[in-house]
Amino acid sequence: MKPKRWRTKYENELARELWKAGFIVCRCPASGGSKRSYPCLDLFAWCPRTGILYAIEVKSSSRCNDEKCLTQMLTQQEKEKMEKLRERGTIVLVALHSKGKWLWFVVRDGELVRENPLVFC
Repeated sequence: MKPKRWRTKYENELARELWKAGFIVCRCPASGGSKRSYPCLDLFAWCPRTGILYAIEVKSSSRCNDEKCLTQMLTQQEKEKMEKLRERGTIVLVALHSKGKWLWFVVRDGELVRENPLVFC
């Protein structure tokens, strides 16, 4: 399977899991495409119960499972998009699919912190 199809597979899988947990989910299929004047990550998940909006960048790797490795995987453009969203009050997460499970990281002051802040709706 082509790398793009793998990425789409994981984005769809995560979107389904979030939907089942009570979130309203929007997938941005062209998020990795051309440069935009507005930031667009892979998924946006909104919890109607709490009113919290999460912007989620989805990554996958069979070798990577920590903050240092994941930071190296993120491009400068992705980091800039995350910072713009964070400045507007959105909670930015990076979901890493590694070895069959999801690892969650929160973006805080340009750093990745391993934590799952999602309070399922």
